[in-house]
Amino acid sequence: DAGYKNTSYAIAEIVDNSIEANAKNINITLFEDKVITARTQHLVSEVAILDDGDGMPSEVLAKCLSFGWGTRLDGATGLGKFGFGLKDASISQAQRIEVYSWQKPDDVMMTYLDCEEISKSESDLLPIPQKVEIPSKYLQGEFPKSGTLVVWKNLDRLNPKKSTTVISHLNNEMCRIFRHFLDDNDDYGTRRNIKVQVVDPEGKLGEPLILKANDPLYLLTPNNCPDHTDKATNVIDDETFI
Repeated sequence: DAGYKNTSYAIAEIVDNSIEANAKNINITLFEDKVITARTQHLVSEVAILDDGDGMPSEVLAKCLSFGWGTRLDGATGLGKFGFGLKDASISQAQRIEVYSWQKPDDVMMTYLDCEEISKSESDLLPIPQKVEIPSKYLQGEFPKSGTLVVWKNLDRLNPKKSTTVISHLNNEMCRIFRHFLDDNDDYGTRRNIKVQVVDPEGKLGEPLILKANDPLYLLTPNNCPDHTDKATNVIDDETFI
C-alpha cells in the first residue's frame, strides 16, 4: 500500500540506486513460472535487477534494508535521499528481498528481508550479511567487477503479473522517468544502458529489450517512438514570435 501505481515505478526505485552508484549497465530480468488455473499462463515469479555500480561495503549492506536509513540522507542533490526507496519499493511487490553486493568479484556479500520470517519470529533485527556465491541464473552475461543485485521473491503484489505487460509499462513509464539517462545527450544525465530480459519457465532466456528514452517533447535520440527511434520528430526553434 505504499502508493506505487504499478510494478514499473517500484523497479524504478531500484534503478535510482543503481544510477546513484555509478552503474553503466543495469539488467532487469523477469523470471516466469507456469501457472495453471482455468487456463495455463506464464506469470512473473521473480524479478532481479543487476548493476555494475560501485557496490556496497558489508557495513552499508548490513543497513541497506533498514527503514529510514540511507547513504544520501544529507545530500541536496541526486535521485533519492530519504532512505525508503529500496525497501519500500521491494516490499510493495514481494515478501522476500535479497540483496547481493560486492566491490571485488570474489567477495560477494548477501543480506535479505523476509516478511513471513519476520512475522513468525517477531524479530526486529536484520540478518548479518554473509559471504555467498550468486546463483548462476541471475548472471546473464559477464560478471561485473563490482555491483549490486536485488532479487524479489514470493511476489504477492506484482501489478501486472504478465511479463509482456510489465515490459510495456517499463517502456512507457520508466523510459520517461530516466529519459535523460537513456539518450545521447549527457547534459542532464550520463548515458546508461538499461535492458530487460525474460526467462521462461523452461529457463530459456529471451531476446533483450534495450530501453530508450520516452520523451514527451520528442526531442531526444534514441527514443522509443515507433518508426522514429533514431531521430527527433520535433526541433527547438529559437525564433521569438510577437
